[in-house]
Amino acid sequence: MKKDKLEIEISTLDEKVIEEFFNIAIQLKEKNFNPKCLKKSRAKIFMIFLGLYLCVLLGTIIFGIFEGDFLINTLLNSGIFVLFLSYFIKMIKGYVSDKKIVKSTLKSFSKFTLIFDTKGIKQKKKTKEISLCDWEQLKSILINDYSIIFLSNNNNEFDAFLYISTYYKERVIDILTELHKEHLIIDNTIR
Repeated sequence: MKKDKLEIEISTLDEKVIEEFFNIAIQLKEKNFNPKCLKKSRAKIFMIFLGLYLCVLLGTIIFGIFEGDFLINTLLNSGIFVLFLSYFIKMIKGYVSDKKIVKSTLKSFSKFTLIFDTKGIKQKKKTKEISLCDWEQLKSILINDYSIIFLSNNNNEFDAFLYISTYYKERVIDILTELHKEHLIIDNTIR
């Protein structure tokens, strides 16, 4: 006998889930967003680039000492390095600001129940039940390393309306299979 409503009690959320969600939310705004291949954090890529540039700068300084045009090379490369470093500091400030948002989100997060039925997905907090999305509006469900993100398709643009921890991955997959909605799953953890 098939259940009419399938529920998951949501009570687990940590910082990694929220950070991953924010990273994906930024990518959602890009025109060429592809949920099947998510990009890594830009800060990590920039840190690698900054480290490589620092190595090149040191090599140029050492080469400049031996060649005699030390002053020109050093000033030019140091100026470029300062520009990159100032951009990196700006990124760090943004990261610290995002951390504050993450902590406030964790504080405001309260337990709720996700209800899956034949019409769509609902959220229940205490006694209040809210319809989140109909199955026709749901574009896909991204399963990532730390988060499961529910995406709707509004005006040909992706919109993330719900995210939960991958702690609930097996239960979500079981429910979607039971409702014959497994085609909506995009599992980015399978490599």
